[in-house]
Amino acid sequence: LHAPKSGPHNSASEGTIGTIRNANLTPARESKWRRALVDPVYFAQHFLQIEPHPGQILWLNHSTCPENLLHCGNRWGKSLVQAVKIAHRLLFQVRNPRHDRAGRYVCANVSITLDQARIIFNETTRLVRRLSYADYLIADLLATPFPMLRLTNGSVLWARSTQRREREGNSGANL
Repeated sequence: LHAPKSGPHNSASEGTIGTIRNANLTPARESKWRRALVDPVYFAQHFLQIEPHPGQILWLNHSTCPENLLHCGNRWGKSLVQAVKIAHRLLFQVRNPRHDRAGRYVCANVSITLDQARIIFNETTRLVRRLSYADYLIADLLATPFPMLRLTNGSVLWARSTQRREREGNSGANL
């Protein structure tokens, strides 16, 4: 079996395919995992029990560039849909293999303030914890000095600020 493509610029890691292959899944469950691997909307619906609205579906299916901009109004569900996308990519390690020099998957959720970055970090963590196998999936979860989630497949999510502060809660002085 070969790693299926998840979009024109992304593919899933061989490690994810190997994990699915070695999990002793029934053919029906393996089929669901393979579909979730290439379809973030299916992943949201069938693994996270989230029903994205049409705009969120477009975002999940078409935000495949290294940097994507989501600009919409209040209460649209930006944090939720981004957390779904990050959870999908952490679990399946979806990325452009051309940029994979280290053989590991690291995602940084960066915002102007750490408080803002934590919104999506916390939502992603909440979604991952909803999975029935979360106890086996989460290897490490740190809150300070900077939030970090490490999965047993080696994926890492960081929440960071663009402000140049020594530590959160600092008086605000730049270093």
